[in-house]
Parts: sequence; structure tokens; C-alpha cells
Amino acid sequence: MRILVNGIAPDKLGGLEIYLINMNHYMSEDCIFDYIFESKSTIHEEVIKEKGGNIFFITRKRRLLRNIYDWNKILKSQKNISGIVYFNMVLLAWIVPIFICYLHGYKIIVHSHNSDLYNCGLLMRILHKFNKKLLKLCKIKRLTNSKLSSAFLYGDPEAGEMIYNAIDPEHFKFNAEIRDNIRKLYGLEGKAVFGFAGRIAYEKNLLFLINIFNEIIKINNNAVLMIAGEGKFMPEVKTKVIECGIEESVLLLGNCKNIQEIYQAMDVFILPSRFEGLGMALIEAQASGLPCLTSAGVVPPEAKATELLKYVALNNNPKEWAQEAINVYNSDTYSRQYGFEKIKDSNFDIKREALRLEKILSDYAQN
Repeated sequence: MRILVNGIAPDKLGGLEIYLINMNHYMSEDCIFDYIFESKSTIHEEVIKEKGGNIFFITRKRRLLRNIYDWNKILKSQKNISGIVYFNMVLLAWIVPIFICYLHGYKIIVHSHNSDLYNCGLLMRILHKFNKKLLKLCKIKRLTNSKLSSAFLYGDPEAGEMIYNAIDPEHFKFNAEIRDNIRKLYGLEGKAVFGFAGRIAYEKNLLFLINIFNEIIKINNNAVLMIAGEGKFMPEVKTKVIECGIEESVLLLGNCKNIQEIYQAMDVFILPSRFEGLGMALIEAQASGLPCLTSAGVVPPEAKATELLKYVALNNNPKEWAQEAINVYNSDTYSRQYGFEKIKDSNFDIKREALRLEKILSDYAQN
């Protein structure tokens, strides 16, 4: 069974890209994803081809007629090979390819990965609202990573079948030796380490996190903040750190290929997002046994895979967030092995969830 997949960025490795590539990796050899990219190259080529996947490059949608021509060409060539197109979407401003797939007789899957709009002009918002109504009329298979994401894309929190943004918990299992090594590497012995991992993007609310940490360090002057990730808001983050005068207590690590080891060094994970489809970093952090704080009401309740996660109102001020973080740091309720054990026995274990998604795809292809 080969599935045509569309929706991941050719030049980024964010949560959506990690989700799709990892899920297919843990599926059987009978299920292969072939990817369609609006680009001339992709950083994912090696890992896609390791699984046996094909890559199709098409013209970007701003050259509308050429883009439609490329879609038609690929769909014609693959009709006897793959009868399903799997769209992974964060908004509905552009759904022309869905209708092209209809014309070619493909079965269509749409998977919602987002729960809000941001950095979008008026036209994009109008198109999203209009296309949401169109999508309700379409005969498609609807998937989602949370009820909030389902409501955002389909207009109904119950419309999408839940697919968990699963991970391999073995990669994140707590290891005291790794923790000691990383803390020595960064000079963190005896420090209270608060952390973040993810894209340095608007929705992650990093400037608010800096404000939170600025209050934390007033309570515990032995505190350190580790930030792992890159993104276009990094200059603003650096400026904010300097304005607060906390440069010596903030480690900006950039993208980390050893993020599972970085989690080991942390004591508390903080994700004060403005919105999230789910928040994969929260699942990874919980698997590492980290107590986590995140935003109530905007980060889906599905992210609470363990009792390690606590929700805090986003409109609470930085002092209130800081006190919650200190309280969590000072508590000693769960061992660092707890999160691993809970996630290993849940749908967040990718060995289980990948095969469940494969069965969903297989059943849909045969019906």
C-alpha cells in the first residue's frame, strides 16, 4: 500500500514533519508514504528513501496554472499505484488539490494539526472560513490530533478521528548518567534547570517565557533556563534576555539533534503557548519524567498523557507562572521513570499508534 502524502515543509523539521516521517518509519514494510513537495528539493530525502518512499516536486501554488498542471500529472501517473492522498493541514486557505484529487477518483484523507490562525492576512482568514464550509460537503476521511484541532478545521470537535502524535518513549527514558554528562557539559551542576524545546515561533510565546523566567530567578537565583530550538523570533528572544539582564542564566542552544539528552538535564519544562494542535514537546518531556507547565484552554487536554503535566491560565501574570514553576520544582511527587512507564502503555507509544494508523489507512483503501 502506497499513500501520497502532502503537507509537510520541505526545508523544516518541526512537529508535523517529525510526526509523519516517524509514523511511517514504524509502520510495516507494506505501507509506504510517497511525498509531494512544493519545492525543488527537500532535507527529508534521505529518510524518505530509506523507507522506500518516492518524492515528487511540484511548482509552488503562486504559479497557479503550473501547480495545477503538476498535480494532474502526478495523480495520473500514480493512479494505479496509490489510490489515497493524505493531506496534513494547518489551515484551509488552499484546498484546490483536494478537488483535483476528487476529479482523478482518489480517496482523500485530511488530517488537522492546528487549532488556530496566526500571522494571516484578511484574505487568508476569509478563504479558511469559506473552505471550512466547503470541506463539510466533501466525502473524506477526517483525522485530528485533538478536539481543538478538529473544531478548528472541521467545525466540530468530534468530526475527526483521533490520531495520537506518538513518540518512541525508549528514546526519552530517563538516564541518570546522561543527565550528569549534559549538566557537566553546560556547567549546570547544582542548578535548578527550567527548559523549553521547539520552534522559536509566535505561537510558542517565548517572550512571555523569558518574563516568567525573569521572575523565577528572583525567587531562586540558582535557576537556569535552557531553550532548544530555532525560528524567526530568535532575535526578539535574544533582545528580551538582554533587556532583562539575565544573559548569564539563559542558554540558547539552537537546534539540538540530541534533544532527548537535553530533556534529561532539565528539572521543569515550560510551554506557555498561545495555541497548539497538541504540543509534541510536551509528550517528549513527560516521557523523560519532566514536570511540565503549559497553557490552559489553548493547549489541548489530550496533551496530558501523565500526571506530570499541569495547566496554568495563560492570562496569569509572569509572577504567578513563576511561582507555579517553583512549586513544581520543589515538589517530589513522581520519579523520573514514571512518565516513561505511563507513555509506554498508552497510544502515545509510536510502536502501537503507527500500526493503528496503518490499519485505518488500509481499511479506508479497501472500503
